Amino acid sequence: MDLDNGVIHIITNLAYDPIKGERTYVLQTPKTPKSKRFIRLPNSLIELLREHKVAQDVKKAAFGDSWFHLDMVFVGEKRDFYGEKTLNAQLKKLIRKIGLPEDIHIHSLRHTAASLLINAEIPAKVISEQLGHANTTITQDLYSHVFASSKIKAAEALEMKLLRRNNDNGE
Repeated sequence: MDLDNGVIHIITNLAYDPIKGERTYVLQTPKTPKSKRFIRLPNSLIELLREHKVAQDVKKAAFGDSWFHLDMVFVGEKRDFYGEKTLNAQLKKLIRKIGLPEDIHIHSLRHTAASLLINAEIPAKVISEQLGHANTTITQDLYSHVFASSKIKAAEALEMKLLRRNNDNGE
């Protein structure tokens, strides 16, 4: 994570290892070469991550060992990684507090981000790179329903613009 330049680098994935048992996670290389990527962060998120990093550094220092060689963003209470169950439980607490639907999971945030980017008319190639997809076809197939609704919105926007222009010309 390079907060000075507003970038997070995706170079490994944390994966649950069912063979080794519950709460066992391993760092893996991402699935495809394009999965190794960097993501530009919005300024508001950079500031939140700076604050979070200070708290995490305090937690790491309290553990007093060199286990944290990876500059992890989220450190668990037992010097381990936060697993998916823990992250989802924390997200559920937040969701209840702010009144969002409780069927949202951590992975849902990825889909929400993709949908927001599509609706903001960001090119599929850029979205595909953000998500780490091997190619734009994967992105377009996974989010075809969102792209379709965006096309409808685009057509409606054009129609509104044309109608406004015709009305402005006295037609």
